Amino acid sequence: MKVLGIDLGTSSSSAAIMLDGEIKIIPSSEKTTSNKPFPSVVTFFEDGSCLIGESALEHSFYNPRGTVFNSKRLIGSYHRIDVFGKQHLPQFISALILMKIKLSAEKFLGEQVTKAVITVPAYFNDGQRQATRDAGRIAGLDVIHILTEPVAAAIAYGAKVLKGRLKILVFDMGAGTLDVSIIEFSDGLFEVLATSGNTKLGGIDMDEEIELFLINETRKQNGEFTKLDDELIRIQIKKLAEEIKIKLATNDAVEIDQTFSNSSLEYHLATKITQEQFRKMIGAILVKSETCVYDALKGAKLTPDEIDKVILVGGPTKISAVKELLTNVIKTSEEGVDPYFVVASGAAIEGAILGDERNLPVLYQGITVVNVTPLDLGEAIGQNSPNYRIKLMIPKNTPYPTEHTERFYVKPSVDKCPIEIWQGDFDNSSSFHGNVRLGDFMLEGLTPMDEKYVDVTYSLDADGILRVTAKEIISKIKKELLITRAGDQITPPPELEYYENEVKKTEKRHRRDVLSPYEIPISGYDEVVSSVESNEYRWMCECLNDAKNIIKTYHGFDCGAFFTSSSFVLFLQLDKQYAYAYIGMTGGPIYYIGIHNALSENNERNKRMLTIVLVHELLHAIHPDWGHDRINPEERRLANLANHYDALHDMEILFLSGKMAMCNNHYDQSGKYVQIRCE
Repeated sequence: MKVLGIDLGTSSSSAAIMLDGEIKIIPSSEKTTSNKPFPSVVTFFEDGSCLIGESALEHSFYNPRGTVFNSKRLIGSYHRIDVFGKQHLPQFISALILMKIKLSAEKFLGEQVTKAVITVPAYFNDGQRQATRDAGRIAGLDVIHILTEPVAAAIAYGAKVLKGRLKILVFDMGAGTLDVSIIEFSDGLFEVLATSGNTKLGGIDMDEEIELFLINETRKQNGEFTKLDDELIRIQIKKLAEEIKIKLATNDAVEIDQTFSNSSLEYHLATKITQEQFRKMIGAILVKSETCVYDALKGAKLTPDEIDKVILVGGPTKISAVKELLTNVIKTSEEGVDPYFVVASGAAIEGAILGDERNLPVLYQGITVVNVTPLDLGEAIGQNSPNYRIKLMIPKNTPYPTEHTERFYVKPSVDKCPIEIWQGDFDNSSSFHGNVRLGDFMLEGLTPMDEKYVDVTYSLDADGILRVTAKEIISKIKKELLITRAGDQITPPPELEYYENEVKKTEKRHRRDVLSPYEIPISGYDEVVSSVESNEYRWMCECLNDAKNIIKTYHGFDCGAFFTSSSFVLFLQLDKQYAYAYIGMTGGPIYYIGIHNALSENNERNKRMLTIVLVHELLHAIHPDWGHDRINPEERRLANLANHYDALHDMEILFLSGKMAMCNNHYDQSGKYVQIRCE
């Protein structure tokens, strides 16, 4: 039984699996990258269809209103994400991302994938873990285990290189969350001594500090009343901020020469960000991170000198200021740890162990993990009184299995006793606000007498399943509640069923896209697409010639050889599609260009818009390294010089409304088309 290991991240995700005793990273079907291959991004259209992963990230420039980023930060809450008037729970967004990963894994393996180990931050509460499990179920996966990210990283790194008895500090900073765990290793046993963290601290917060700097600088250079609240401009700033952060991980400074624009506004920014400036921007983030390190040390009752090794996990840990923080507090981190794939690799190892992998290497055999409670567990007492509070039952960082019993006095006049189970960081949030209620029940039929007591027992077994029992001392009346991490769901059943059906529909469409390359010559679909020659749409060839002339006249790049050696076949989609246009990147000499049926009518507006669409597609073929994720500034310049800026504006309105995509593979290969040969 093959079990997929998935690192479900805030901004991007990765996956791995064990094949013949070796860990294999699951590649994306869309793009080759050295970073995590699956952006945790979903872009919806008004009709409810969607793009997932790399294609969603690319299209986010044109459809910011329909694009959902960073849904992991909301998972486990009952916050609804509004997209074009539809309300979605975060676990639905996560399920779509998991479904895309599953399809890529199936393409890589050549077989169906049904089981997975999914990692979560160690500081996630039970609700967040259950919601992650629900997301897996919605995606069609049997989640056999929820594994914490620091433990996964320790397993992947430690199983090969650690010897003897060592204490390891894992500092795991992703885009949206920070985990600090201290783990003791000894002969294949990984015992978590303490964990700390912040589920709202990570690389995104660094991006936001850079965004604020860029906004302020743009206003300084373009005037105090510069309008930067436009969605299209804000997403350009957001993207630039992330790129700057990544560059500052390896450079002393980053020069910025950027134009932010939409159909009616354009602002130029020329500035520079140095390492010193960057450190000041993220100073508060570093302080919070350092606090988490000291909290973990305190929880493990260790001093910094007692830590033997430091492992850094997550993209932001490549930033020099973050590395130096750990070096100054603890020691220099270990080399040879891949911050992007170590968590997915650890999940794959755990999946192979749980799935009884036949070719499991000896070094992974006998691995055992002893976990601790990431947060405090407590009982609500003093209901209906001024002294209503949470009584600590099992403190955070307690190894489990464990059990604790408290005896509570019950008033003579009371014949029932409410039991409320709470989870949270009671030291930092002693009131109910900021903590999570895991469950409750009522112990009824208490004996009518002057003095009566109820014993409440919290029992955590080796799988982290919490059993809460309440028993009256005299009558032996007893009741209990089981809070499991392996079956309960946080998503309401009707919505769970609805989302499962929605993901199945989406999977059917995306399975077709994932199991074929991004851009295939259209002739490759001859088996499923009927072709009809037609002269009715010859006017489209005139638009193609106009697009060529605009490029030849204004582009400033010698395209003569390209146009001389290339020919183009247009085909108009007759069925409903979502791509405005797309070009088959054949490398020549024949290029196939698909056109949306919205442009089928021969009128002046459509002619002008098709001309600009074809400029985009031709530039894509001339400059494949430019990509296809946005309207390039050069296209804006050409449209302006050719007096077609109105067509560009109309096109962008359709993109922003979510009614149209551009240059992507989100189309129906089985639809009919009219073929137009332009000689």
